[in-house]
Amino acid sequence: MLLDGALTTTLQSVGLPPRTPVDAWLHTHPDRVAHVHAEFAAHGAELVLAGSFRLLPHLQPDWRALLRRALDLAAVSSVPVWASVGPPGEPGRPWDGDVAGYQLLAAALEGQVAGVVLETFVDPQELERVLSAMLPGLAVPIVTCLSPAPSGALWSGSDVVGTLDRLREAGASMAGFNCGPGCCAAARRCLDAGERVDWLKPNDDDEPVDDTLMAAIPHVGGCCGTTPAHIEALGARRAALGLAGS
Repeated sequence: MLLDGALTTTLQSVGLPPRTPVDAWLHTHPDRVAHVHAEFAAHGAELVLAGSFRLLPHLQPDWRALLRRALDLAAVSSVPVWASVGPPGEPGRPWDGDVAGYQLLAAALEGQVAGVVLETFVDPQELERVLSAMLPGLAVPIVTCLSPAPSGALWSGSDVVGTLDRLREAGASMAGFNCGPGCCAAARRCLDAGERVDWLKPNDDDEPVDDTLMAAIPHVGGCCGTTPAHIEALGARRAALGLAGS
């Protein structure tokens, strides 16, 4: 599938202040949030990720109301809506390891979305713990995405090869990379080692997604800095390679 692009940075181009989460606009500027989702769909995205990345129960007291709003605004796109779920920590508030919030989130999402993407994680063990917490409460596909270092390795310095297979063995429906200028390098490392990569959403400052990556990875879109025009260009290249609708 052709995935969508960056919700937050596209909203920044129409006024969202830098370093401000999307949920700050879910009630104050709903028309702009809905418009961006619709624009990605109009430019070819076959699904959109709701603005739910930081709507975690342990971080956001009114997460339920904001989650409902995020899903409703994404639905304006008229393409399947998937939930974006981010890592548990934030600056100054490290995660204590309690997965109860993720279990609550899974229960709230069940029956409301076509899939869930656990994205922008840097620690594969942390990602696996969150995946294990959410799996029992969800009957929809769950994608796990790591954000690698610019070199294509994990931020710990460990080799990225093998991490996607382990996440799939732990129950992920698909696994891949998003966010950061090392996504394409990480994907290439895995593919060169014979490991499957299912999902790729690199930033605009990453190297281009070349034809080899495009042909090998079934689900491709963009992360930070990628606009509806970027997604349309990716779609045209997929079509030229005979990949449209795959």
